[in-house]
Amino acid sequence: MGPAALHSGRPSLGTSVYDIVKDLQADVESLAFPISVDGAAQAAEQRTLLLAQLEDHLIPRLAELSTPGIIVVAGSTGAGKSTITNSLVGEDVSAAGLLRPTTVEPVLVVHPLDEELMRASSLVEAVKIVTHEAVPRGIAILDAPDLDSVRDDNRATARRLLESADLWLFVTTSRRYGDALPWKTLTSATERGTSVAMILNRAPKASLADVRMDLLTRLREHGMERTPLFVIEDIGPHEGLLPEEAVRPVHNWLTTLSGADQARAVIVRTLRGSLEALPPRLNELAQAIDQQVSAKDLINSRAKEVLVECVTDIRSSLADKALLGGAGAAQWSLLATSSRYDKIVGRSGYAKGSPFLRTRRADSAARAEESFKDIAEQAALDVLASARTRVSDALAGVRGGEFVEVSEFPDRSEDVRAAVGDWARQHHLLVSKFLETSSSKQVDAATRALDSKSLDTITLAAALGVAPAGDLARRLLGNEIEDVLAASTAVLADEYDQLILAEYQHIHESLARLDLEEGASARIRVRVAELKALR
Repeated sequence: MGPAALHSGRPSLGTSVYDIVKDLQADVESLAFPISVDGAAQAAEQRTLLLAQLEDHLIPRLAELSTPGIIVVAGSTGAGKSTITNSLVGEDVSAAGLLRPTTVEPVLVVHPLDEELMRASSLVEAVKIVTHEAVPRGIAILDAPDLDSVRDDNRATARRLLESADLWLFVTTSRRYGDALPWKTLTSATERGTSVAMILNRAPKASLADVRMDLLTRLREHGMERTPLFVIEDIGPHEGLLPEEAVRPVHNWLTTLSGADQARAVIVRTLRGSLEALPPRLNELAQAIDQQVSAKDLINSRAKEVLVECVTDIRSSLADKALLGGAGAAQWSLLATSSRYDKIVGRSGYAKGSPFLRTRRADSAARAEESFKDIAEQAALDVLASARTRVSDALAGVRGGEFVEVSEFPDRSEDVRAAVGDWARQHHLLVSKFLETSSSKQVDAATRALDSKSLDTITLAAALGVAPAGDLARRLLGNEIEDVLAASTAVLADEYDQLILAEYQHIHESLARLDLEEGASARIRVRVAELKALR
């Protein structure tokens, strides 16, 4: 097994085992299972229980083998755990009442000379320590809450304490020993290498032989045929402690485990079993992490795929004048009527119009531009809403896809306003450059007939896909304006692209914050290999 491994003779553990388990603790602490794929909840629960075992049992035991061995008195509601604990000590040290669950605060009973060692354990945070000279040196008796308590916190505490045990003293009754939960818990314990003994409490004398035989058969069927079984006969209604002779066999057995060497032997045997039972549990966690990473990657890729489709559809709609032209038609009709654009170009050329008309056109164009920008903004918000819906629909069939909640996306109203504002400014620069660099007499005549704001707004509407505005722009400025309109529409498409990209970035960053590293499962598997090398 090597110098760092467990060996026969005087039980001892090498420091390299401690280092491996400490590294393992850090690796397990870093695991998370936030995406609701199959087995995620079970993996999270397994992580919690494994950390409890590492923190409360394995690491303290590896660090200091002289700490008393923890014997947890466990069982179902009303099995008589507290009464048995008190009877073994010979005094009421753990509250046992008529109301259930009886054990609310876990009580750990140790010999006074072992108290200092026991208080060095992290377990003291979860229990009340009581000292009593009746407890043999080298062991500590822990009265745990009921496994099937009606209180969630009691059940969670019971499971944590069981993970910290060096030995389980499991208490059941003739009425409760067939319950599924105890056997599930006991099987789990033996699979982790925990030492177990069983007490059949309140056994009716008339059916004692049959119940004992049935219980032994069940132990054998669960691979627990070597489990010590103690029987305490039913003495009828009573208060206080059990008769001394009723618990004497259990007390005598505990005495054989006391003392530094005997307790250490039990501790090391449980440690060895616990260490050997870690790899399959860790492999399950590693597999669960792989499933989380795969789900994250699938959610990310599916969302990206859908959003790329959205971008393609938006560009196609803008190119076909189908996205905004209809919404802008009514606004254009108002502008064209108030500005009398139908009177600009006649048979005798361009009609410059009166100064009053030019001023009115400029004012109308300024107001209309804001309306056209509002239309572009609303279209962007509609595009984002559609994109989010499409992402949600696409992820509905992906396990864990509900992680991407539409309601959790940020409000992009300000982003949309800024994007459309940027587009309008770039459109103005494109039109200004066209007018300044054009040598066309037609363009020159148009600039004399209309103010720059009117030309800017007419071409803005044309870039949005308003057909009458496009016709007027070409009549005023010639077919060369088509390149400017196409460039402006492309700029708007780019702005919409950036908004869609921000949606993907939100999903990508949300997934990234989950800290689901592909290397996490690899590190766990490295620990498995290290633990197997100790055999």
